[in-house]
Amino acid sequence: MKRQHSNKPSSVYDRVKKHRFIANRGKESSESSSSSSDEIDSASSSASPQSVRSEVEVNLNGNPNPNNENFDPSSPVCNLLFNSDKESEVSSSNESDDGSDSDVSSSSHYYSNDSCSSANSDSSSFSDEEPTGCHKTHNPIADLKKGLRLWYHKSGITHKALSQLLTFLLWWLTAHCIFLLGWIKEFPKDARTLLNSAKGKIFNRVPMQAQSGKFGEFVYFGLQDILAKMADEKYFPSHVISLCINVDGLPLYKSSSTGFWPILCKVFSRDWVWKPFPVAIYSGPGKPKNIEEYLGDLVIELTSLIDNGLEVRGQHYDVEVLCYICDTPARAFLKCTVGHGGFYACERCETKGETVKKKRVYPETDCVLRTEESFLRQSQKEHHTGTTPLTRVPGFKPISSFVLDYMHLICLGIMKRLLVFYWIGAKKKTHVSFSRNQVSKLSARLESLRKSVPVEFPRKIRGLAEAARFKATEYRFFLLYSGPIVLKGILKTELYKHFLLLHTATRILCSAEMCSLAEYAKSLYKHFFNFLENLYGSDSQITNMHHVLHLADDVINFKCTLDMLSSFDFENELGKTKRLLRSPNKPLAQYCRRKQECDVLPLPKKRMSSKPVCKQSRGMTKVMYQGVTLTSHEPDNFVLLKNESILEITEIKQERNPVKDLIICGNIWKKKDLFQFPCASSKLNEWEIEAPSSTKSVWKIQEVKSKLIRFKLQEDGEERCYAVAILHSEH
Repeated sequence: MKRQHSNKPSSVYDRVKKHRFIANRGKESSESSSSSSDEIDSASSSASPQSVRSEVEVNLNGNPNPNNENFDPSSPVCNLLFNSDKESEVSSSNESDDGSDSDVSSSSHYYSNDSCSSANSDSSSFSDEEPTGCHKTHNPIADLKKGLRLWYHKSGITHKALSQLLTFLLWWLTAHCIFLLGWIKEFPKDARTLLNSAKGKIFNRVPMQAQSGKFGEFVYFGLQDILAKMADEKYFPSHVISLCINVDGLPLYKSSSTGFWPILCKVFSRDWVWKPFPVAIYSGPGKPKNIEEYLGDLVIELTSLIDNGLEVRGQHYDVEVLCYICDTPARAFLKCTVGHGGFYACERCETKGETVKKKRVYPETDCVLRTEESFLRQSQKEHHTGTTPLTRVPGFKPISSFVLDYMHLICLGIMKRLLVFYWIGAKKKTHVSFSRNQVSKLSARLESLRKSVPVEFPRKIRGLAEAARFKATEYRFFLLYSGPIVLKGILKTELYKHFLLLHTATRILCSAEMCSLAEYAKSLYKHFFNFLENLYGSDSQITNMHHVLHLADDVINFKCTLDMLSSFDFENELGKTKRLLRSPNKPLAQYCRRKQECDVLPLPKKRMSSKPVCKQSRGMTKVMYQGVTLTSHEPDNFVLLKNESILEITEIKQERNPVKDLIICGNIWKKKDLFQFPCASSKLNEWEIEAPSSTKSVWKIQEVKSKLIRFKLQEDGEERCYAVAILHSEH
């Protein structure tokens, strides 16, 4: 029986070999035109570049390609292949000096038809030698590989999926891009080749015992090499690198006790936003047992950097540890002090707790404050469980350098307790609990505000059915922005005023414009704490509620907002860490390999750009200015001007003068205070607004003071509007 020929495609490398053989035959025959040859050599020597391309453009089953068209340099594929001679700066949140986005910096470089035809006129351009002509200074395959690496790091796909894509791309390039044969041999077939994955053990992982008695693994990545890459006079004109260190637990799986305890670090800067990076990671069942073993390498390296500084490219940089940003259990672990349920648990004062209804409460407000010296002497023995190895770090300040993280203390602590535990989720109905009608009305109000949330807040508002599962950013949005609006008329008057104490104090400390009023905010927190017992019971003054008395001290000491001292950035990095894992098997080894593949230093972005950047997106003009996005469409079209007027932007245009100033046009809205206690809401940039004037006004973009959130509530056939200034951006 005659064997049937299979239509299965030949291997990619067989096809490349065939194409090179055809090209080399043409080259040899052109060099020896005077010598005689057989029929095959004569045919090869007379073959034109077009015939060579036609021979390559054959389907794998041997049939000619019916879509045999000339090479189109303007096609999307060629745009991808020939884009960017310039080195890409791999970062998902980079910005150029003027504030514009620069995920991949590139120059527009394309081949013209003439250049391609001239390159193809000589069959030697298809040989193994380096191509000549327009191809000599540009390697499109290198650009393609660079773009694929960037896409892999952003998308988070698996190695298997990336390898399948590479195999298909290699086949497609070989079949349709004969002019790239000189570089196709550089194109990888496997994801590990593209990502330069190391073989074997990458980092030194050592066993470390957990508190449960079982053993886990620990790896120390180091600090000095990363800081050396960061050191630049552009970012550190004072030649001082200030560090913020974070330690927190990260549960990896719901069905296992295995988790990570990473040590993260972030450079503190008032002008630039740096992303956190890992210094060390422990993986095991629970937290490490021996704090000396866990922090030993970090203490040694920090001591060396602080004592000797950092020498980079002939420049000397001093290094300092500005603060440690952790939640309450992690702070107690690092400082070797009692936990949040102990009698002497307060980190800032020497108050002694009491037991009320099986809860530890701390009702005193005026107690002896702890000092750096009293802590190091361990004058109150009951507060300590040991001696922390951090005392060996030069300049260690055990009180002021351990900030009270308001993400855990206020957002996930106090705000969640008020909303979920007292108001809507109490097991036993009390005088502060909401009725079903109140819960339903409040939930409807929240959901109606969903469309009012601007682009600066990725998480949109959810109803109260999901309140117990709110993230910290959702509780922050409720406390700082929507809470005073949706609670008005639902919460009892005394409870509403009590909530406004918390809202006003926290909003002051989160505002760069108002944080100089930290002493006033501290007094408001004290009133909030004192009223807790009368409103919510004698068992309400727990650790979180007591620590709010000392929260404003951090803003006073560091002269910055609470957001700059919060762990929101670190929590985002923990989420990225968890997404790098593919299976429950050897999570630390997986993370080390992923870290080696994408170990690219992320460049910082400017915290606030003073120069407006205009972009066109989907037929709409967008202006990036002062860290926010402004458009002429809801919900990103309300601003507060420097003359304290509220403007609804209806049009954004650019003047035709040499400076090309950006102009915003719109209507001015009337405003009045939303509340008067404990201060007028206008002092906090919050108003109830009314119908705008019919006359349009024109303003330069530089007249914008801040962006506003315009909330619209419609009840009983009446629509009410409110405006609240944005204090921060979650981009």
